[in-house]
Amino acid sequence: FADTMQQQAGLALDQVAAGLDTAEWRDKLGEGLARAGGIVFQEADLVVVKAGVGCFACCSAIVTMWECPLIKFEILRDFYQIIGTYFSYLGLSQALRDARGFFGNLGGIIALDFSFVFPTISANIVFIGLIIASFLCIFLVLTVNQMTKDKHTDEIREGHEAVTWKHRSKWLRLGIWVTVNFLMTMYLPISIMALKILSCHPHYMHSFGWGDLCNNLDGGPAYKPGEDHRFECWSKCSQTGGLHHIFTGLALAVLGWVTVVFPLFCGRAVLQNRPVGSKEDPNFCYDEDGNRVPYTDAMYKDDLLRDKYQSNPFTFLFQGYERRFALYKEFVMLVKLITSMLLVILVHRQVVVAITVLAINVIFSGVSFATRPFIESTDDLMDMCARVSVSLTLVLALVSMPDLVDLGDARPVVSVIMLALQALNLCCMVGLLLYSLSWVKNKVKEFRAVCELDDTCKHTLSTDPHSVVAGWNLPLELRHRVWHSFWRRVMSEDGVGKEVEERFEELCELAREKGVNRVRDHYRNAKDPYQLQVRQRCLHLEGVDVYWDGRVHDGHNDSVSHFGKFYVEHYPFHAVFVADDSDDYAFMHDPKELATLVEKNLDAGHLAQCRHYRKILRSLNGTACYFPLSRPEQRRVEDGTERTRGDDGEYHTTTAYSDVTVTLTYTNGIITSPGTSLAHGFKVTMEYLDGVGQVELPRTGKMHFFTQEKGIFEAAEIGVTPMCEPTPLLNQLFANTRQQWEAQLPAVTQFYDDHRRKLQVERDTKERTLASSFWLYVFSNDGVSRKDLDAYFENHQFGEGVKAIPSTFKSDIDVLYLRLDYARSDPRIMLWVVFWSSFWECNHKMKQLQKKAARDAVDPAQRTSVVWYPATREKLEERLKGTGLRRKNALLSDKMIDALYAAMEKASVPKEA
Repeated sequence: FADTMQQQAGLALDQVAAGLDTAEWRDKLGEGLARAGGIVFQEADLVVVKAGVGCFACCSAIVTMWECPLIKFEILRDFYQIIGTYFSYLGLSQALRDARGFFGNLGGIIALDFSFVFPTISANIVFIGLIIASFLCIFLVLTVNQMTKDKHTDEIREGHEAVTWKHRSKWLRLGIWVTVNFLMTMYLPISIMALKILSCHPHYMHSFGWGDLCNNLDGGPAYKPGEDHRFECWSKCSQTGGLHHIFTGLALAVLGWVTVVFPLFCGRAVLQNRPVGSKEDPNFCYDEDGNRVPYTDAMYKDDLLRDKYQSNPFTFLFQGYERRFALYKEFVMLVKLITSMLLVILVHRQVVVAITVLAINVIFSGVSFATRPFIESTDDLMDMCARVSVSLTLVLALVSMPDLVDLGDARPVVSVIMLALQALNLCCMVGLLLYSLSWVKNKVKEFRAVCELDDTCKHTLSTDPHSVVAGWNLPLELRHRVWHSFWRRVMSEDGVGKEVEERFEELCELAREKGVNRVRDHYRNAKDPYQLQVRQRCLHLEGVDVYWDGRVHDGHNDSVSHFGKFYVEHYPFHAVFVADDSDDYAFMHDPKELATLVEKNLDAGHLAQCRHYRKILRSLNGTACYFPLSRPEQRRVEDGTERTRGDDGEYHTTTAYSDVTVTLTYTNGIITSPGTSLAHGFKVTMEYLDGVGQVELPRTGKMHFFTQEKGIFEAAEIGVTPMCEPTPLLNQLFANTRQQWEAQLPAVTQFYDDHRRKLQVERDTKERTLASSFWLYVFSNDGVSRKDLDAYFENHQFGEGVKAIPSTFKSDIDVLYLRLDYARSDPRIMLWVVFWSSFWECNHKMKQLQKKAARDAVDPAQRTSVVWYPATREKLEERLKGTGLRRKNALLSDKMIDALYAAMEKASVPKEA
């Protein structure tokens, strides 16, 4: 096959080369090269300047985008694509014409409107380039849709078989990311091109020499405002033969697949992939200590930085936006499309269009200002700059339109204001773009010398020390900053290895998903022999064809069969039931509920027979059998001839067709069932290829015979009910196939037994790496004694590296306990330790704190640090002398020191009983 394809490709290339090697093509090639040379030499200065600006912009983007959030580039891109359309399509505005020199070209480049940026380039070359890009975009939309088909992971319904993006090919993820970003950039110019074709826009007409009746936007000799020769254009296009019809078909395809389908694809990807609180309740989750809390935007932002979402190729679609505005990017695409439609379709009503587009932008800007959809305030500010600039640009464009206002000699003033506005906006946006770089942000912070404090419970960071210190939960802050920080360092790759680190992160993730109370229940119930027996039976049932007719997640059990997939999460112990024939699922934590499910499925009565029948049907997947069935079916067949009168007035003889109902009889079929699939769902069909029947034709009265007809019978037609209860047809099917299913049934049973054993081996391996109890008895238990800690590692951990932690990190653990005991000896000391720990963690990257004297004074890792030596204000002032940290309004400012000592004074007052 490969050799044949290679030969065919070679022949095709030879034919193309032979076709190009003609005098006609050589003349066209020479003419094109001469024209290109003319462009280069006649406008060398312009080309060099624009190329230089473009190269500088590209290099700057390449250098910065690895550190700069992509969302800021998207804000910049969207702004200049929108503003570029105004420069291109509001040609009556004198102010826009005067500002075209740089800002119009910049917007035109980003909007891919090269005919506007380089007017000497042939319009048909640009348009043909966009047509080629349109084919590419349609192909990419179809490709990325196919690439992501069945790739979305529904972790609830797929259970242990779920494959997340983190475990998929990095090249697949990169390909999807690049493709979607490319389509986001091409979305506006490609959609505009399609609208131009469908509306017979003058640009489109002139590109192919069809525009004798279509006046251009810049106002040619025959141009009169308000005149619209669109109908004449359409009439002229109809005389061009099939070329216009081909372009029209392409435009419709672009509107369908790119303009409409692509935003819907992106919206679905956002809804499927954005972070949620927990699987059971999207609006709530469990914090670092396992306590149930509302799922906030701060937690949402932290989740976006986790590996699970950083490896997701769709994260960029919603990263940077608040959770409730995850679809904001799709709304921006919609606004861009609506404004472009108005600008392109109503090309001869520019005043009306400008007013309408201004109203749309003002409304959208007002909504954006009020809601502040971005997580980062700098993103909101950058978006505000873009919105204000767009609105003011439209106002100035309207003011400078001669049909609306006659400015006379004041018109140059409006043009100067337009240029100043665009320059100011560009400076603001570039400044905010640079400020997002970590090193620039740190330099600005060092220049301002403003320090921050954080709250690890609320996930907040602030320069207001009074509000932060007053909101601290000191015991939890101490646990997070001292106890948790220590164990995170120990459980890192540098501490005990990557495998243990990944297992530790998994335990933390499970605690965030289920909470500390369910973790405690896991070990409390493990002491009950009856509960242990229920757990063992649940593990034995794990798999498919499990029955459950009780409570489901939404309170409505819509399943008809009540059979489905059942899988067990060993820690904290719970089970999940997923219905086969509905969207229902149920999380089962209650031991009584689990016991009820076990009793129903281990009962030897009616349900046991139904489960056995389902297993038999699975074993028959792909089996051919003798099983005669008949049913009436509709067919359309030839039935003689008829005479019809054509458009030319002549009569023609054509074949006549009739719709008939025939009873077809099928004999030997092939059974299709889920087989040994581990997915939820249970669909059984029988496919035949030997259907026969006969029927008398209504027109000619002849007998028509059917042979080798294909027929697919659904489950109910072959006697399979939703619950797989015994029926005469099903019993007959099993009787006809007894030899086959008796031979294959043991293999199906063995497959599911092996699957359960495999899952158990995986669980045991994880437990040997790092026992699940570590999170509850060590990481979340900062009150454990040193003696009990050593005993825990000795008796409950099995990995050599983990088991040796008490000896490997003996001195570090000694220091850890000394620091905890010291901090807990007095509430004021606890506050003191938390304050200075927060100060260092939030500000240690500043150069002022990297000096040796400053590090010795405030770095908690240093023995000389003030963190471990509480002092009066006078002694602290004395200690900070020479460090350069103590200033009136910066660094360790008076406000920050005041907040510290005010809180310490309050902590020293005994609480009333």
